[in-house]
Amino acid sequence: MLPNAQLKVFLTADPRTRAGRRSAELGKSFSEEELAKMQLMIEERDFKDSSREVSPLRAAPDAVIIDTSELTLDQVVHEICQLARKRYSLA
Repeated sequence: MLPNAQLKVFLTADPRTRAGRRSAELGKSFSEEELAKMQLMIEERDFKDSSREVSPLRAAPDAVIIDTSELTLDQVVHEICQLARKRYSLA
């Protein structure tokens, strides 16, 4: 973690999208029931990660939050680059 970073970005996506991405990452085509189970597992893990006492997973107060649910990887990279250009006036 870089608490003094001039640009902080926190990426997120809804659990359903993340379950679909996990399926693709594994190279499998999951049934709706399997995707629902994976989504539930992701939601449970998110709750545990964000509510743990030591180092809970959450965005820094000054982070830019980007919801990647409807974005491609290229779009996410473009968005972060745009934020950096604005932050550093590199238009």
